[in-house]
Amino acid sequence: MTRNEVRELEDLNPIDGLDDPLVPLNMRGVNDPVESETETNEAFVEDIANRIHKAEVRCISARADKALKDREKFNDWVENKYNTKIFEYVQKAVDPLGKANDTVFDITDSGCKSIVESDNPVEFLKTWQRKDEIVQLINEGI
Repeated sequence: MTRNEVRELEDLNPIDGLDDPLVPLNMRGVNDPVESETETNEAFVEDIANRIHKAEVRCISARADKALKDREKFNDWVENKYNTKIFEYVQKAVDPLGKANDTVFDITDSGCKSIVESDNPVEFLKTWQRKDEIVQLINEGI
């Protein structure tokens, strides 16, 4: 029954817009446009990429100033400790997408390389825009 049919049974006046039946799953009108699965996936991938980028920046920011004092030690930390930590984070983040470890490795590897190859990690972090790169890497793995 439509909502107006129910209102009629309850001796209530009809209301404009209540003549379409609802789909019980999400209570949308039958004729309402449906968000495509592609749009939903794109938003989900964008969210994951954003969270990964923010985690990378938080983690590196805590130690970036050390690069100016001892670059070799900083690079070693990035390639070993940071890489392991961020790899685990990325793995958890992309897990809902069913991504293989290759995609996770590509994301973490490209991030580590960017940091190690930068001249000044402190300044590099201020302009590091990774979200689009991460989105591209995830989409390539789909």
